[in-house]
Amino acid sequence: MAGAGRHSVAPALISVMTLAAPATTLVTPDMMVAVLRGPGRRPLTGPPLTAAELSFPHTPGSPQAIRR
Repeated sequence: MAGAGRHSVAPALISVMTLAAPATTLVTPDMMVAVLRGPGRRPLTGPPLTAAELSFPHTPGSPQAIRR
């Protein structure tokens, strides 16, 4: 979804989804170019957690605790 990766598209998408703007907001030339260009960032290869966060003890019975 381009709205998640393009800062120029996200506000327009949210405005349309909350009915604060008409749907035609998403078919302006600027929006079409931004959507055609695709996401502005590469997808994550894994969770964006630090080593300390990954080593944090999990709740017993959670999928993470069972895998250990």
